[in-house]
Amino acid sequence: MTHTLVAGDLEAVFLPSHGMLGASLRHRGVEILRRVENLETSAAKGSTAGIPLLHPWANRLAGFRYRAAGREVRLDSSSPLLHLDANGLPMHGVPWPLLVWELTEAKRDLLKAKLEWSRSDLLAIFPFRHRVEVAATLQRDSLTLETTLVAGLDGPVPVSFGFHPYFGLSELSRAQ
Repeated sequence: MTHTLVAGDLEAVFLPSHGMLGASLRHRGVEILRRVENLETSAAKGSTAGIPLLHPWANRLAGFRYRAAGREVRLDSSSPLLHLDANGLPMHGVPWPLLVWELTEAKRDLLKAKLEWSRSDLLAIFPFRHRVEVAATLQRDSLTLETTLVAGLDGPVPVSFGFHPYFGLSELSRAQ
C-alpha cells in the first residue's frame, strides 16, 4: 500500500506497510531521493533506500550481544530480522520491509502511522515493549517527520533510532 502526500510543487510517497519508508520525494516532478529505483530489490536484500526509519538502533552494533537499560540481550545471528553490514555485524535495526505499520490518519498533506513493538520476534531483538508513531507532514517547501516513542507498561525504553535519508539530485553526481 502506498500513500502520496501533495503540497504545492512537492510530492512524497510513503509505504506504511513496508516500514513507513519514504519511497519518493519529488520537487516539480524531479526525484530528490536516491536508492528508490528498485525498491523490491532493496526490500529483498534488507538494504536501505529513500527515507527509512532505522529502528530500534540507527547505527552498527559492536557484536551480537548488547546491554541496555539493565538488560543483557543476545542476538541470533541467523535471524531474518537482522541486517548485517559488510563485516557481519548488525546494523540499522530491523530491515524496513519487515516492520508493518498501521495507518492511523491520511490526508492530502499528512500521514500518520504507528508500529506496536510487541511481537515476540521483535522483542527477541529489542526486549522493550513500546509504540512508535510517525507523522509525515508535507508543506509547500518542506517535509517534516515527527516521531514519538511511547514506552510500554514494562518501563523505560532506551532510544537509539534515526532516519537515514538518501538525498541526491539526478542531474548531479554525488561528488558535485
